[in-house]
Amino acid sequence: MHASSTNIGAYLKTVGASAAIQGVEPAAKSAGTSYGAAFSIEEAKSCVLTGATGAATGTPDSYTVTYSLQVSADEAFTVPVDVTSSSVALTADSKAGEVDVNLAALASGYFYARVKTVVALTGGTTPTALCAASVTLGGFQNLPV
Repeated sequence: MHASSTNIGAYLKTVGASAAIQGVEPAAKSAGTSYGAAFSIEEAKSCVLTGATGAATGTPDSYTVTYSLQVSADEAFTVPVDVTSSSVALTADSKAGEVDVNLAALASGYFYARVKTVVALTGGTTPTALCAASVTLGGFQNLPV
């Protein structure tokens, strides 16, 4: 059998240089926008952004969590650019969703990505939503290390 069938992990990358998750570590977030840590997308041609929600606290009437990707030429995200067609919008507790993203379509020079999380909460008393996201990179010309 070919290694792509028996060792798919050799063809994918799910963690950054510091062995931290590429995405958003699970955490309770209040309403607003936050960003995950930057990670390298150099040589990756595609990725899957997976977002999830857990139980909300503070009894909100409703809430939405939207995850999307931003890219930048530098790790500091001096000039961040939103990636089109990279959104995962979830409503309510215990939801999950994913989107496939074509990184080969990005303009050249964008070597870093991060996950943007937008939480919208309605009602409740100091409500928070449990949020987490991960990015799996693929399409490398050379196998990732």
